[in-house]
Amino acid sequence: MKKMLVGVGVAVALASSVATATEYKYDVTPVIGVVMPEGNLDLDDQLSFGLRLGKKIKDSWISKVELGLEFAPAVEVDYTNGEEVDIFRGTLNLVKDIPLTNNFGLYGLAGLGIETLSDNWRYNNDRLFLNYGLGAKYSFTDALALVADIRHGVKLNANPRDYTQNNLFATLGLSYSWGAVEEAAPVVVEEPKKEVVEVASTPGDDDNDGVLNDVDECPSTPAGVPVDERGCARTISLHVNFNFDKSNVLPKYDTEIDAVANFMNKYPVYKVMLEGHTDSIGSDAYNMGLSDRRSLTVAKALKDRGVDGSRISTVGYGEAKPVATNKTKEGRAENRRVDAVFSY
Repeated sequence: MKKMLVGVGVAVALASSVATATEYKYDVTPVIGVVMPEGNLDLDDQLSFGLRLGKKIKDSWISKVELGLEFAPAVEVDYTNGEEVDIFRGTLNLVKDIPLTNNFGLYGLAGLGIETLSDNWRYNNDRLFLNYGLGAKYSFTDALALVADIRHGVKLNANPRDYTQNNLFATLGLSYSWGAVEEAAPVVVEEPKKEVVEVASTPGDDDNDGVLNDVDECPSTPAGVPVDERGCARTISLHVNFNFDKSNVLPKYDTEIDAVANFMNKYPVYKVMLEGHTDSIGSDAYNMGLSDRRSLTVAKALKDRGVDGSRISTVGYGEAKPVATNKTKEGRAENRRVDAVFSY
């Protein structure tokens, strides 16, 4: 038993020294197997139980280093009267994976082992042995796999009288891996810092009205609408007053109507609503008709000056919307009117 502990200690030390040469992850594999002694060992076939610990090696032709411990209890010795012996084995193997598909592959192994018996019988005593074999691995997930292998153990320093002191091992196990390999962080080489020269940018003109964004107070003016120096739509007004109970346009308003017609002809995006009004003298029905006639008169004056009639709308409000009191002559004169409301 002492020899086995010494052998296991040496195996652990060797495994650690190999694995620390590179990055790796671990696996653990409980196994159950059958051991079939060869030659004149006079030992029965035996059932064994064991545990394997592996340290996977990165960037090497060897896939991992594996330490195995196995125990075969109550093995009957043939040349005794029913005597039994317990057998302990420890192995240290180098393992090479041979992937065939995404989840299935083979592996080869070779290494050194030590076998120790609870009692030595005849030629059966504690020995070192060479160990090699071939196995298959089926992965259920990245971490869980079923493994099976067949190994041949060749005892060293065998008695010359018995040159076939070997064992054949057949094992089945469930392997669990953990501790994923971490990739080394890439080396970042800093480029020399380049001097950045700031160039003053020219403000844009998002609504394309000719007024730059930094001074445009109306940044969403529709295309085609004339704007002033602030970037806002230009406005024009039209206010025509009428004599009492009249709907004809007085000559004094010709200049104002000319200006409106020229503006609308120059900027076809504009439309106009002409709103007619009266004072409070007369019935509501009469005043409603009078306000309609007044708005239509101004509309005709614009059409006569070339403004497309489709851009002109009219409405009469009668006496409903006064802008001054109807109690005075001057107030009533202000209320007899047509106002223009422009839109685009």
